[in-house]
Amino acid sequence: MTNWENHKYFEDWENSLITKHFAFQFVNAYITLFSNAFADQDFNELALNLVIITVGKQIVMNLLDIYVPMLKIYWAKRKLNKVFITDFPGKSKTKEDIDLHYFVESQTILQTESNVLVVKYSEILIQLGYIVLFS
Repeated sequence: MTNWENHKYFEDWENSLITKHFAFQFVNAYITLFSNAFADQDFNELALNLVIITVGKQIVMNLLDIYVPMLKIYWAKRKLNKVFITDFPGKSKTKEDIDLHYFVESQTILQTESNVLVVKYSEILIQLGYIVLFS
């Protein structure tokens, strides 16, 4: 949807994407809690849902923060090793080849995704919203 808006500058496009992302996350995260608090007025269920969401989300996000980068690094190294093995079969390994291999491997590992900070900051704001709006 943001791609169709024809922004003049990349910064405008990125700001529009961040705004849409946060608005969707806001509605998605709080709709059930707002319905429990204001439509049903069941505050015991609201407290239970709030505890489950905050504790469960913290556990899941911490596990994802630990294991997803490890898996990405593992798969990148595996793919890189396949490339080096298939591209240079039977070639003797010199010091320069090994140095090149380690350099390319380290650069592959250092590549990051572009929206990591947006996801992290929106997650922090959503967690803060749970505490501020429903405590």
